[in-house]
Amino acid sequence: MTLNVQPGFLWNDSIWNPSMISTALWLDANDASTITQGGGTVSQWNDKSGNGRNAIQSLSNRQPAYNSTGFNSRPTLTFDGAEDFMVTPAFTVPTDFTLVAVCTLLANGSYPILLHNGGFELRGVAATAQPSIASISANDGAGILLVPATPVTTTDSLLNTTNILIGQVIGTSTTLRQNGSLRDTRTSTAVSTSLQFRSIGARLNGSLFANARISELIELGNVSVPIQERIEGYLAHKWGLEANLPNDHPYKTTGPIP
Repeated sequence: MTLNVQPGFLWNDSIWNPSMISTALWLDANDASTITQGGGTVSQWNDKSGNGRNAIQSLSNRQPAYNSTGFNSRPTLTFDGAEDFMVTPAFTVPTDFTLVAVCTLLANGSYPILLHNGGFELRGVAATAQPSIASISANDGAGILLVPATPVTTTDSLLNTTNILIGQVIGTSTTLRQNGSLRDTRTSTAVSTSLQFRSIGARLNGSLFANARISELIELGNVSVPIQERIEGYLAHKWGLEANLPNDHPYKTTGPIP
């Protein structure tokens, strides 16, 4: 479908959203119908991908808090950095995949985990509070890592800043995008296809907890740069993060359309 975009056209997510591409997991705090909460904490965050991979935390002391205006005056789940995390059912990690997060890190931690898929994780880096997508079996992958690793480019801190992150693993090539710009490319450990749980806010073993606000998470397969840019445009205009995108981003001034 092609739309005739008139002057003054205002994009919204009924025009383009991730349901128009194939997603393996899609968690959206802006959709209140997907949030199960009691006493201000969230016990279940429903998957909008159509796969029924709902994120659950049955223990009340480990449930993230829900705040309807906590992320740039929009909804978010706040993980406390001490014991909060959620887990989805296990599903296959493909050889090629893409992880997406809309987030803010509230405090430095020891590699705070945003989304862990069993083989790789989208996370912060303790010394710098900068983002990384890295293999859990080796300190490789894209992003700022501890010395002596040297980044291709410099990423911005996640600390107290609103971010759109896209980490992608294609074979042994790993890339990291932050707020609409390619930040780093690395050669990484190849992924072994297997069934794995996804954990949010920490590793499954109860370590590397993130003190963070997380508003949207998406996992999908191998998608091209133009599709990654569409996702960035969708997220930027949905969460009020247009200013984060570089001036030459194709969706700087209006969100994506079919």
